[in-house]
Amino acid sequence: MPRIQEDFSAISSSFEPLPAGDYRVRVTKIEEGETRDNKLPQVTIELTVLEGALEKRTMTDFVTLKTIKGEKNKIGLGRIKAYAEAILGEERANDTSGIDTDELNGGECIIVVKDDTYEQDGVQKHTTKIKKVLPVG
Repeated sequence: MPRIQEDFSAISSSFEPLPAGDYRVRVTKIEEGETRDNKLPQVTIELTVLEGALEKRTMTDFVTLKTIKGEKNKIGLGRIKAYAEAILGEERANDTSGIDTDELNGGECIIVVKDDTYEQDGVQKHTTKIKKVLPVG
């Protein structure tokens, strides 16, 4: 196995979610795949913060396109449409032939991140979630 030549003393191994706030971001990676547990269709969107104290931090948005019942996930599809509206414009986002997610790659938008809590194994956990996707400007 190759050796990674790096001074790890200055590298953090802990992960903290992006704090609540508004961030100008760029879509730096977008992939279509499946959820790990239920094998539902999913789009994974990697976002990189472009300015401010958290510049270069990343956040990943996992957008599920179908429900466990196999129905369209209107929330997930609405999120994809919000990215398309913010990056490509309303006309392209409302195209009846669909949205090519590759066209979102490299696009910029504003994300509104809010605090959220959830329970895992009986323990309350804190995270943040993207609540809105808006156009720049």
